[in-house]
Amino acid sequence: MPAARSAPAGTTPPQSWVWGFGRLAVYAYYRVDRIGGVLPDGALLLVANHPNTLIDPAVIQTTAGRRVRFLAKSTLFAWHPLSPLIRRSGAIPVYRKMDPGVDTSRNVEMFSAVAAALAAGEAICLFPEGTSHAHGRLEPLRTGAARMVLNSGAAGHPVTIVPVGLNFDALARFRSRALAVFGRPVDYADLVASYGNDEAAAVRTLTDRIEQRLKRLMVEAEPRHDLPIVERIDRLYAAARGASRDARERLGRRRLIAAGMARLREQDPARLAELMRLVEEHLASLARFGLRERDPDQRIPAAAGAASTEPGSQLSLRWPAPKPGPRPAWPPASDSWPWPPSARWPSSGKRPSGAPPAPSSRCAGCRCAPAALCADDARRSPTCSTTCAHGSSARRATDGPPRTATP
Repeated sequence: MPAARSAPAGTTPPQSWVWGFGRLAVYAYYRVDRIGGVLPDGALLLVANHPNTLIDPAVIQTTAGRRVRFLAKSTLFAWHPLSPLIRRSGAIPVYRKMDPGVDTSRNVEMFSAVAAALAAGEAICLFPEGTSHAHGRLEPLRTGAARMVLNSGAAGHPVTIVPVGLNFDALARFRSRALAVFGRPVDYADLVASYGNDEAAAVRTLTDRIEQRLKRLMVEAEPRHDLPIVERIDRLYAAARGASRDARERLGRRRLIAAGMARLREQDPARLAELMRLVEEHLASLARFGLRERDPDQRIPAAAGAASTEPGSQLSLRWPAPKPGPRPAWPPASDSWPWPPSARWPSSGKRPSGAPPAPSSRCAGCRCAPAALCADDARRSPTCSTTCAHGSSARRATDGPPRTATP
């Protein structure tokens, strides 16, 4: 005797505490931004790209502003660690051919549950790519979303279609940015009348419209190699030009950068490789000095600038800039004397083999370093009267307080 079919999970009403837990997890792990207007009331179908598996529904529910029910593959409703939560979230199962042991004839139940939810004015979200992936580009869409909308429209229940673009700076990185972009509704009124005459053509046309609208809401770049370069170029550009850090403008810039990289990869891959090398070298230089993208464009304080432009002085890149005033007598201000930090005198008191001889005098003005190193205006005393080895106005003396210069 065949086993009785269980009721479709789509008939389970959603429980608010499930999505409360989901919102808490999303806000704890990501820095979430939202672009787009308020979603309309009534029957609504959200169509989104699917880069981050079970995180995508949580991000959409967190930013939608109204309760949403999702379509999910049937294998998630049993024998999965999150199956209890998925069943209580109000999700509707989809029976896919690619899943082993799945009876695809049960998709009749899925379409029936979706039609009932839309007729009741609920919001449904599905991922028309059919699977989650991290390719960085929108895969060809399935036609299920278009069929649902056109069937509902033909039955006298118009549905609003809103595309949603999901953009993650780094899918698995803690406290990285997640951006949900809610686009304008897709117009399909002209296809409802032709749906009865040529169903396949109407479905294909609406699917193409949804695909084009979704691509405008995404940064299409390979997430492991291209997307980090896109983000770095955007940060460098924004720092150099003082560009806005608004999420909408940032999305527009990154879409242009990603499109330019894709065009160069097709037309001039050698030039693209050279540009990427220059960007990597610049970022490596910033990291070497502990700088951020916007730091090189900041103004140098007047006192530091005057000290670095004194005749014979040496420009030293340090971040943050040292505070003016006297410095301790030991260790010396320069790491190059008396020896690199890793090879200073041992506890035995003996100088390491090959170490340069210690100086016999110190600058009488600052008393904190050999006179040959006294090149910092903040450390040089105005009483110094002779010239040290580096050209700074400093006098060598073995001991004693600074002496007043002769007028």
